[in-house]
Amino acid sequence: MSDDDLQLLKSSVNKSVKLRCIDGEVLVATIIYVWDEYGDITFDVVSTNQPEKYEKYPASAYTKKLRDIASVETL
Repeated sequence: MSDDDLQLLKSSVNKSVKLRCIDGEVLVATIIYVWDEYGDITFDVVSTNQPEKYEKYPASAYTKKLRDIASVETL
């Protein structure tokens, strides 16, 4: 993830973005918070190409490490 991607995440709190992850997941997520001190984000899943990741724990909010995100796109 680039510095521009990080800034885009920070400016997208309460908005939806497309996340391309290093494991091949393509995720549309609503960003809840960007945790600089922990190096992750909290988000709600809008859609994903890997729904099995979220079926075991059907919560309203998830976290993902910033290092696991390859790129961020606005919608």
